[in-house]
Amino acid sequence: MTSQYCTIYLVRHGETYGNVDQIIQGHSDVPLTEKGEQQACERRSNLKHICFSKVYSSDLIRAHRTAEILNLERKCVHQTTKLLRERYFGSYEGKKQEEGRRMELWNLLDSYAQYKHSHISEAGIETNEQMVSRGFLF
Repeated sequence: MTSQYCTIYLVRHGETYGNVDQIIQGHSDVPLTEKGEQQACERRSNLKHICFSKVYSSDLIRAHRTAEILNLERKCVHQTTKLLRERYFGSYEGKKQEEGRRMELWNLLDSYAQYKHSHISEAGIETNEQMVSRGFLF
């Protein structure tokens, strides 16, 4: 009996304007900077020796564009999906990271991970379980 397996390569999107401006992005659709596009080109070069047949990405422009750049010479099927988006940050989306620190976003996420406090869902933030569930659906 022949064993079949699938290798998955995860690649983070390149730098975005939200990264530069230190904005909490989540599901916000923020494009790549010129540097982000260059980072994707460098990653494409790093991955040129790896054979893969499909490309999947979030439907958000930063991930979609990164995947397009990675796939330029390969011409593989590229499928986008909302299921691969990063965590939804609710009312924190679009705010400066510093504001998130003042509002204790990171402490909230940490305490949720440790103690499963309900405050995270009260703040409209996607829970770990919701995020993982999306991944499994994909």
